[in-house]
Amino acid sequence: MMRCKNCGSQFASWDGTITIVNPTPGGPGDGRLKIHELTATFYIACDECSETLRTFTLDELVHLLNTWTQPMAFVEEKRT
Repeated sequence: MMRCKNCGSQFASWDGTITIVNPTPGGPGDGRLKIHELTATFYIACDECSETLRTFTLDELVHLLNTWTQPMAFVEEKRT
């Protein structure tokens, strides 16, 4: 388990954000934002002090999930 470098806590949570790639001044027009103009970033943060422990791009997270040794065990565990 990863420990927080700031406070030593073992408790962490995942979160994510979606941002506009290369935003234009004034932002996109209403209804004109396209999917290729967005990017997703995911991160693990300490529950005690909010320190960011690790940041993942969408590609890194997909690679992590695809190389996980037992993903179906996790899925089956969540169903019950």
